[in-house]
Amino acid sequence: MNSQAPSLASLSSELLVQVQELCLCTDRDATELSTSLNDASTRFRMWGYNNHAFQDDQTSLEYQIREALSLQKGFRQRLQDLKEDLADCEFCTGFHFLFLLYYYVISGRHIIGHH
Repeated sequence: MNSQAPSLASLSSELLVQVQELCLCTDRDATELSTSLNDASTRFRMWGYNNHAFQDDQTSLEYQIREALSLQKGFRQRLQDLKEDLADCEFCTGFHFLFLLYYYVISGRHIIGHH
């Protein structure tokens, strides 16, 4: 890992906090939006826990793929892209957030217009 690059654990943990804050910021009257965001938050937490993305020891995702530099780079880039998108779009709808979460983290695909 590049010593300047953030670890996958720190990126995943920061993203989890960002997602949880976004859930808290939703209007309590917007039940559909709140439900969608909470569902997305739950899915991200499950993905992170199942893949040990929040760990920073020898059980971590980063440690498991330590020799696969292209995988490390891909995960890191997708997590950074998602963090940036969430920071830029605090007004994201639940569908937009689910779309970003699915395409950036889980499927590894890129959204049209993004690098």
